[in-house]
Amino acid sequence: MEVTRLFPKKATAGSVISIFGANFGTKPDTVWFNDTAHRVTVQPGEPENWTDTRIDVAVPNLQEGTYIVKVAVGGALTEQEKPEADLTVIKQDTSKTANQTSGPR
Repeated sequence: MEVTRLFPKKATAGSVISIFGANFGTKPDTVWFNDTAHRVTVQPGEPENWTDTRIDVAVPNLQEGTYIVKVAVGGALTEQEKPEADLTVIKQDTSKTANQTSGPR
């Protein structure tokens, strides 16, 4: 089991990232962001998905910073810590939303 890359490499909490790799199996399990575990649940109409070579997962509510992403399947955990598995969580830009909702006076 191996993580080969993430897309995108920068994301906000709540957004969906794709984890590419090999031998994840087809039964959803857990994605780790440093020490934070996120159990992937595949539901119809939801954005999360799990296949043998790709996992689509929502970024949990994390502080800004860089996280090493690992995949756990049946108790086995990807062990590599390489740049391909780094995710930078960034702050959501709320300035556009604030400007849109205030409108002209």
